[in-house]
Amino acid sequence: MKDEKAISPVVGIMLMIAITIVLGVTLIF
Repeated sequence: MKDEKAISPVVGIMLMIAITIVLGVTLIF
């Protein structure tokens, strides 16, 4: 459980970065 709680924030950051990249690519194309 502790590991999952520690990973959760990281996953959230990764999702935000992924969304930012997708939006950036969409704007470029």
